[in-house]
Amino acid sequence: MKYNIITLTIVCLLGFILNVHASEAPTDMKEFNIKCPSNNLFPEFDRSYHECSHGFANKSCDLFVELFEKLIPEYDCQRSFDSTKDKKYIVPAIWLFGSAALEDYVNLLYKLASNKDKMYSDVFFHSAKEAARNIFISDKFTKILDGHLAEEYLPKVNKLKNKKR
Repeated sequence: MKYNIITLTIVCLLGFILNVHASEAPTDMKEFNIKCPSNNLFPEFDRSYHECSHGFANKSCDLFVELFEKLIPEYDCQRSFDSTKDKKYIVPAIWLFGSAALEDYVNLLYKLASNKDKMYSDVFFHSAKEAARNIFISDKFTKILDGHLAEEYLPKVNKLKNKKR
């Protein structure tokens, strides 16, 4: 019984922490995940992520960055735990892919934006790198960073912003 109470407490705390950056849904919003593009874009987004992360020079990095930007807004996106009896929340579409996947996607965006990975030094990646950098230093990007992602990447965002000046 003690294990169940501890587990329940941790799950409740995680739910609260994960909703820190979620927005309260408009009161007139009754249905969720109708306009949310995560399901429609996921196969193409994930394919472009994998191809880009392996350095394919087939414009997959351009597509990855383009789709990443489309997945940043909240739309009407909601995960199963973004709703309580009293409150309904909406979250960035990209959050619907899960924390581990989000971490991978953010890491690739950073690699493209920062010029830290020599694999992307070829001219084929120039436009993807420039677009990634613009997204990475944007306010709309920093809004999707939560918890340890915020701790790890906000200093990197600020460093890249300062380099741009």
